[in-house]
Amino acid sequence: MSRSLYEIFNGLKIDICNDEISNIENYFELLDKGFKNQSEYTKDKKLVELNNLAYSQNEFKTFESYLKSSKEGNSCAQNNLGYCYQYGIGIEKDDKEAFKYYLKAAKGGSSDAENNLGDCYKNGIGISKDENKAFEWYAKAAKGGNSDAENNLSICYINGIGTEINLEKAIYWCNKAAENGNGASQYSLGVCYEIGIVVKKDEDKTLEWNAKEGNTIEIKKDLEKAMYWYNKAAESGNEIAQYKLGKCYEFGDGIDKDEKKAFEIMKQLAEKGYPDAQITLGNYYTNGIGTEINKVKAFELYNMAAGKDHKAQFYLGKCYERGNGVDIDKEKAFEIMKQLADKGYPDAQFTLGYYHTIGVGTEINKVKAFDLYKLAAENGYKDAQHELGVCYELGEGVDKDEEKAFEIMNQLAEKGYPDAQFTLGHYYSYGIGTEIDELKAFKLYEKAAEKDHKKAQFNLGKCYERGNGVNKDEERAFEIVKELFEEGYPDAQITLGNYYSYGIGTEINKIKAFELYNKAAVENDHKDAKYRLGICYELGEGVDKDEKKAFEIMKQLAEKGYLDAQITLGYYYTNGIGTEINKVKAFESYKTASEGGCSDTQYKLGISYELGEGVDKDEKKAFEIMNQLAEKGYLNARFTLGHYYSYGIGTKINKAKAFGLYKMAAENGYDDAQYSLGICYELGDGVDIDEKKAFEINKDLVEKGYLDAQYQLGYYYNYGIGTDVNKEKAFELYILASERGCRAAQYDLGVLYEKGEGVEKDLKKAFYWFNKAAENGDYISQHDIGKYYEFGIVVNKDSAKAFDFYKKSAENGYLQANFQLGYCYVNGIGVEVNKEKGLELYDIAAEKNYLIENIDLDKVNYWYHEAAEINNKSALYKLGTFYELGIGVKGNFIRAFAFYKESADQGYVKAQYKLGYCYDKGIGTDINNEKAINLYMIASENGNVKAQKRLAFYYEQGIKIEKNLEKAAYWYKMAYQKLNKHF
Repeated sequence: MSRSLYEIFNGLKIDICNDEISNIENYFELLDKGFKNQSEYTKDKKLVELNNLAYSQNEFKTFESYLKSSKEGNSCAQNNLGYCYQYGIGIEKDDKEAFKYYLKAAKGGSSDAENNLGDCYKNGIGISKDENKAFEWYAKAAKGGNSDAENNLSICYINGIGTEINLEKAIYWCNKAAENGNGASQYSLGVCYEIGIVVKKDEDKTLEWNAKEGNTIEIKKDLEKAMYWYNKAAESGNEIAQYKLGKCYEFGDGIDKDEKKAFEIMKQLAEKGYPDAQITLGNYYTNGIGTEINKVKAFELYNMAAGKDHKAQFYLGKCYERGNGVDIDKEKAFEIMKQLADKGYPDAQFTLGYYHTIGVGTEINKVKAFDLYKLAAENGYKDAQHELGVCYELGEGVDKDEEKAFEIMNQLAEKGYPDAQFTLGHYYSYGIGTEIDELKAFKLYEKAAEKDHKKAQFNLGKCYERGNGVNKDEERAFEIVKELFEEGYPDAQITLGNYYSYGIGTEINKIKAFELYNKAAVENDHKDAKYRLGICYELGEGVDKDEKKAFEIMKQLAEKGYLDAQITLGYYYTNGIGTEINKVKAFESYKTASEGGCSDTQYKLGISYELGEGVDKDEKKAFEIMNQLAEKGYLNARFTLGHYYSYGIGTKINKAKAFGLYKMAAENGYDDAQYSLGICYELGDGVDIDEKKAFEINKDLVEKGYLDAQYQLGYYYNYGIGTDVNKEKAFELYILASERGCRAAQYDLGVLYEKGEGVEKDLKKAFYWFNKAAENGDYISQHDIGKYYEFGIVVNKDSAKAFDFYKKSAENGYLQANFQLGYCYVNGIGVEVNKEKGLELYDIAAEKNYLIENIDLDKVNYWYHEAAEINNKSALYKLGTFYELGIGVKGNFIRAFAFYKESADQGYVKAQYKLGYCYDKGIGTDINNEKAINLYMIASENGNVKAQKRLAFYYEQGIKIEKNLEKAAYWYKMAYQKLNKHF
């Protein structure tokens, strides 16, 4: 039927709402059986009655009995004799003799015979076809109260047989027949009440018939009346009505749903040989409707009906395809579908296309599949039209044409086809054959969802989750997915698990998440769910942590080709999760996954070649892989390739190319690349130095919460790179980065606390952060922790611990720690004295520092050697100066203070002054005015001019000491005299 507002039906226009049309098509198919085929049903019923007579065991005797009675003028016997001649019961079939006896019986007043004469004239049985006379005989019989004739008269008025179409009279006679117990009319009336009809006069015809309201006859939709008449028809033995009643019980249409009752009705009809019931009963056994699932019985029923109905043959083919109730025989399934397809059945044409698509019972042939979909589509099969669109979308069996696919889906969607509405939504979501339009996608998902399209409902939930085409509403997303889960939709199980896992639209509940993943994995063998289950066991989320169990799950999934599991298995082998570390197996896992074209695993493969993990180190191979991935636009690879160019890994150093790759990745939002870009601007690698640009980049990254940028921005504030020095802001940023585990920030934070820059000086907190950084592997912090133990700063002095930390720092690559380690050996600090070992370490420190441009390193090494001698006070002073000013070594006030003190204790005057200055200014120690003045005094008395001048100034100004101009003048004079001696 067409989908116009007024449906053409038997020459009349019927006003029908568009949203009811798809259901009405099915109803009209049944209605057609009711109005046009019920006369056949009535004849069959009469024959049954004849055969149930006492003489039915012997058809010839039955015939002889009717013949004898007819000669005696019995009109009923004459009518029955006509039946015998018409259907060859006890006598050779003879339509003319049948007509003759019907005529005799009719003249004798038999209304059944009058009705049968109507059939003869209508169908040309034993007489020339004459619809006018057929109408006359039906009318005569109907007036005599014959319900079969009343039904047939109704059909005449509907179809204009021997009379003009008159729907009012058609309905009148249909009602009359129904009230007189005619099952056919009762059924037809039930259909009318079920769908509700409004019939309008066709303006293109000159029909003259009257209606109660102008030119309209209406039977209002009334499911209660529909069910009343279906029940009446069923009680009258009308098998079509009984079948319909069974379907009503199955779906709960107009009556309480009762699948067991539906099953009982279909079983009774199937036993009587009713093909539709046999097929439906087969479906009930297949799906467990009103009974337990029994695929064998289903197969038997389909096989029983196969000789009468192509649908049964179709289901039979599906049984062979799936092995339902019979051994799988895909070749047999293919043969059945091909035979049906060759006969023009669209559903078989579509299924045969599917067989060619995936290779069921035949080789894959996408071209043949396309041709079959096209054929079925031309026959109005919507699933085929949809599949045709998919073929154009994917270019399967036909040239790829996304715009054509879009057109097909658009046309089907406009006709209300849910699958097309869903697919069209998908096209709008991803810009297939059209521009991306998330709002239109959402609306289409919504339309299909209203028709109970589960995938559309699921996508609708995802739209609410992500805010695609609708305001983001995670709670609504949760509700939709939860409802789908409760209805048994498989994908909803894992998604609901994710919602519980990450707190989307609900509170985080790892236990529920685990239960849902487990349910989906066990009940539906859902691979994604199994994967998530493995992650739960790995992390101990919602279940006791069990890394071995996680490993087993990933191993099983990886062996089945599940890509994410292959990647994760490689990670497990790399890090020893649930198994021993095995870099070779990790490499093999990554290699297997990479063969499927997975960029992530190809990237990991490149890293394995770079580091030589699980495979021979091959930096050139690593470079080739990264280069290929970078050309495909893979961001990780672009960044890593930039790193390779920066450091000459597998290629020559090329800072300009490195900068270009970092820039490309950074423009695509890759934070690591943006960070590296900032470093390039800071150092002028591959681009002109631009500290302000470096500062801006890191400032932007900090706002995104990027950890390394928090430290780097703090560093820029600390040293005034691209901005003014701001120790307070440096401190704030170091705190943020330190709390997130950044060891460089932890070290620098310790330095700020140690120096009292940007924060109040606090050596305990300095020690705390140095210790944190040391635990995280920072070798400078390990060295500085050694310093705190060596001198007993805020901790108990512990030379052995100091030595251990210096040793750890040196072993981890901090070259200057070798100086301190050597000093420990020379002086027996935390270890037995071993001057030779100490001097050797001094030399090692100096030799290894060839990587660092440091012209003063040899001086440092020299004075360390000198300090090892017996008379070493000047060497110790010199070393103090190096550490105070950061000459040749990293500046270290505490170390400087220690050397000054050791030298001063040996009476070295310059060291006495410097030690006083340290106490005066708090360099490497707490400020102590008393000690500062005492040391200035000692150094002054020993002739140190700097000490004399500072002491004179303090007396003059009353700084740290009581004001005394006389003493000030004295020390100015002593300093003046000392200076004059040099001239």
